[in-house]
Amino acid sequence: MKSYRFAALLFAHACWVGYCNPSLATGKPLITRGDTQVTADDFEAFLLRIPEPQRPEFRASLERVTRAVELLYTNRTLADEARRKGYDKDPLIALRARQLEEGFLAQVWQSRRQAEVASPDMVERARDIYRLNPDRFREPERFTGEYLQISLVGRTREMAMARAREAREKWLAGEPFAQIAARYNEDELFSKTRGRFQEVAPRDLEKLISEAAFALSKPGEISQPVESGAALHMVRLERKTPSRLRPFEEVKDALIADEVSRFKGLETDRLIGELKNTSQTEIHEANILELVKTPLAPGIARSSSKVP
Repeated sequence: MKSYRFAALLFAHACWVGYCNPSLATGKPLITRGDTQVTADDFEAFLLRIPEPQRPEFRASLERVTRAVELLYTNRTLADEARRKGYDKDPLIALRARQLEEGFLAQVWQSRRQAEVASPDMVERARDIYRLNPDRFREPERFTGEYLQISLVGRTREMAMARAREAREKWLAGEPFAQIAARYNEDELFSKTRGRFQEVAPRDLEKLISEAAFALSKPGEISQPVESGAALHMVRLERKTPSRLRPFEEVKDALIADEVSRFKGLETDRLIGELKNTSQTEIHEANILELVKTPLAPGIARSSSKVP
């Protein structure tokens, strides 16, 4: 209830200051308490942590916006308290705060650097990848049909097999699948799947079920019961979609995008290496080794240097 009241209050306040207006100017207050305030600028900065394509969806949710503003307000309130108590004066805490800032700025630099890198035309590169790796672009054969599952739990394998064969005979005789499934099917996911496989590839099914399904060749053909897991399974073929090689034009854009991203990443890594590894760079290995502390084994006391 408290969170709901806060959300309602925040929404009313946001609308009052013009937040509901898309043309809201940044810097307007969202929450204030004395000298402490959270503004629309704070919210815009918060959005930098969210991938740009996802930001419109984030902005469209009052719940998400409310939680973000409340988090900003909570953090600012507690940070003010930490400063009041002097926690920020602790040298290690100050260094850790600097590291967090440096980590964020490093991410900003890398993302903007990659955006600035000019990449060569990758069409021929994409064509070579397509030509040299055809299996990568081959769509597998797909199966569409119905299935029944007879559980082995609570009955012997012979009992389950007899039940499966009885259902299969009715199925072969043309009894409607819905009637057969209502009586025999024991799949916990039946209410969701309705006993159907829709355009599944071999890798989408358990191995033995996949082998049984894709061994069928004629529409209407029903497999023998196959044991997999704690159940017997039967499938009926409606149709199979043949395997096909996706044409180059269909995959070209994705291939080019992958190669451009890879090229920009490598170029950025190369520049990072140049910035880090200069004639002035010196690695103090002995000092680094001193940081390694081997813990004592449980129950072994540290030896004393005192003479008894």
